[in-house]
Amino acid sequence: MFTESKTELDDLKQQMNKLQDELNKLLKHTGEQSQAAVDNLKSKLSSAVSSFQQQANQKMHDAYDAGREYSRKAVEKSRQAISERPFSALAAAFVGGMISILLLRRR
Repeated sequence: MFTESKTELDDLKQQMNKLQDELNKLLKHTGEQSQAAVDNLKSKLSSAVSSFQQQANQKMHDAYDAGREYSRKAVEKSRQAISERPFSALAAAFVGGMISILLLRRR
């Protein structure tokens, strides 16, 4: 009876060792799959960030160009208005200057 118990115990130990080995293999495989999924996600995120940066840069350049064009047109209209009515422009500048001086003196 003692030898049977010892044999059964040895068999159980072997089965436990096999089970532990299989579990370790499974965990290693799962870890590799997880790492692959993380690497894949990292690649996708990197691509998305790069795409977002390109879009943001393009929109920034578009807004800069639009502002620059608007400013150029405003300056051109101002020059045209001054050349058409130089005395009115001079009077408007004088009045604007006087108002500025009055406001600054109140401080």
